[in-house]
Amino acid sequence: MDAKMIKVQKLENVIINGCLQIAALQMEIPGNDFPMYVIYEKPLDFPNCFVVRRYLISRHGAKPTLDHFTAATLEDARNGIPFGLVRIERDPLDEPQIVESWI
Repeated sequence: MDAKMIKVQKLENVIINGCLQIAALQMEIPGNDFPMYVIYEKPLDFPNCFVVRRYLISRHGAKPTLDHFTAATLEDARNGIPFGLVRIERDPLDEPQIVESWI
């Protein structure tokens, strides 16, 4: 089975006003996987910002990637999510820092 490649945004860190911000680039990922973005509020590794982390979802489950960006506000974090995705509310069993996910 040939794996098609699809283009998605890759998020790169840029420091603006003392907080890492968004810089969008294009990258290709295998067509059998699709991205999911999870917004965290003040996780241990970034205690002063919101963090958006990208995961790849496949039939084998979710795998974290190294792609992430930080934002000063929830609105800024949401604005960095690629257009066309759907928001999923956090599950009560999620880590307490998780605000929401986007697929």
